[in-house]
Amino acid sequence: MKDFKSLKILDKFKFIYSALGINYETMRKILKLKLTIDSRRVPSILANQNNKKSNNRESKSNSLQYLYYAFFGIFIGLPILLPMGTIVKMNLILGILIFMLTLTMISDFSYVLLDVRDLSILYPRPIDKNIISAARTTHIMIYLIQVIIPLSAVTLVLGTIKQGVIFFLIMLIELIFIALFAVFITSILYYLILHFFDGEKLKDIINYFQILLSVFMILGYQVGVRVFDFSDNPSIFAIKWWTYLLPSSWFAAPFAIFIDNSFRIEFIILSSIAIIVPLGFLILYNSFIGKNFEQNLIKLNSNTDKVTKLYFIKDNFQRKIANLICSNNIERSFYKFTHTMLSKDRKLKLQIYPTISMSIIFPYLMLFTSLNHELSLYENLSAISQGKGFLYLYYYSLMISIVVFSISYSESFKGAWIYNALPIKDYKSVHKGAYKAFVVNLILPTFLFTMLIFLIFGGFSAFLNIFIILINTLIISMIVYQFANKEPPFSKDINTANSSEANKIGLAFAGFGITLLFWGIHNISISFKYGYIISLLLFLLILIIYWVKFFGNNNYSSKKSHRLT
Repeated sequence: MKDFKSLKILDKFKFIYSALGINYETMRKILKLKLTIDSRRVPSILANQNNKKSNNRESKSNSLQYLYYAFFGIFIGLPILLPMGTIVKMNLILGILIFMLTLTMISDFSYVLLDVRDLSILYPRPIDKNIISAARTTHIMIYLIQVIIPLSAVTLVLGTIKQGVIFFLIMLIELIFIALFAVFITSILYYLILHFFDGEKLKDIINYFQILLSVFMILGYQVGVRVFDFSDNPSIFAIKWWTYLLPSSWFAAPFAIFIDNSFRIEFIILSSIAIIVPLGFLILYNSFIGKNFEQNLIKLNSNTDKVTKLYFIKDNFQRKIANLICSNNIERSFYKFTHTMLSKDRKLKLQIYPTISMSIIFPYLMLFTSLNHELSLYENLSAISQGKGFLYLYYYSLMISIVVFSISYSESFKGAWIYNALPIKDYKSVHKGAYKAFVVNLILPTFLFTMLIFLIFGGFSAFLNIFIILINTLIISMIVYQFANKEPPFSKDINTANSSEANKIGLAFAGFGITLLFWGIHNISISFKYGYIISLLLFLLILIIYWVKFFGNNNYSSKKSHRLT
């Protein structure tokens, strides 16, 4: 095994591990093995490049990954050039940086922290648990530092040029504390979950927590800037009570003290929090949590799930729905199969649920953004009831159509051999059954929730217009499904879901174009008396014709021998 540069750098900090009572040489061997396995892991975007040599693939994987982060680092660092106070700029920059780090932790969390495969080898050996914990923590820190460097490079360079060496030194120290904060706050939260649950239930909780956290971070990115009150002067940063709860404000405060020479007591308190909180988490983790964290991770291998009465009720309900809306046994079978996969496949849920959540949030977000803050609540509600606010639901239509890209993917894709084993001749029914399950389980419940406020204040005319949007949503999602899913449902490896990114972008733009066209027709139609009734009949006719004549015609029966990936 080759020696890594990160390990050579780590050797210079050997004394820290010795001071903590950790056998550095043993920890280094464990860490070297982890890094070796990391180097052989190919990002999903390159997973289809099997014709290249392993070393070249690994090298290109790392290069593209760093290039990806460096590209985002350009946009993160540009606000340093804005004509406003240092505290304001650094709040924005560090907020985005923490946001990116958190999303990185979410996307690779099971890979860097919840991997328990090595414990079955290490635990029977006479190795102190603190050594295993230190190796895991250091592994994550190395991973985060490799992400932080390209993300923060532009900020470091531009800030040093503009503010001097003091900026570089502060930023460098802060990046270490930010990495500590990201690692330990996430570890502590997951430790609490691991402490109370085990097996499949634990995996479900972690999955939902990842989804909620990603949605929270995306929503926070959209509205976070509005939390700050810059008054009439963009150089003045008004501190409110919630400022003390924002990590970006903690880490931005030292820049105000040492660069702007603003020794306000608020900045001193915020700077102290930036030091105390990460160090406090470090002490808490090493003294209490780290000793038990790896042991609790073993629960991930256990499965104590019990089939509850609620499960049978849900299953019986889905069977009745399938019998009601499906026209033949193949449709019913794949309706129930798709329902099961959508509810059980964790990686698939982690990929699609954040987008579904944002499809619910965005129409409300755009609606409230459009409100006139000079009017009273009653006046704004009256404006919603008399206006065209329901057209914001087309944001839902656009975003939910993106989700259908994922129907072909699954973490259980190896079971797709069954398509060749079964005597299936009617693949049109396969896709119709899968799509109906997608509509019943994802589109209808989320759309009903999204339309609620528009329906309450819009009355009967709003109901008809909302129904038109639902029809258009079905048409858009059917068209995208038709062209995006060229394989049977759940037959492709979800880890390669990003390997055909260009095709996905093209389909996303096509979905956007169709959504914009339908929005335009709908918007024009409501300008005329009873125009929405004409558009309702028109779109309903398009839906019926497309469903009967075109949907599902991928002609799989002539490709019975094709190889499923």
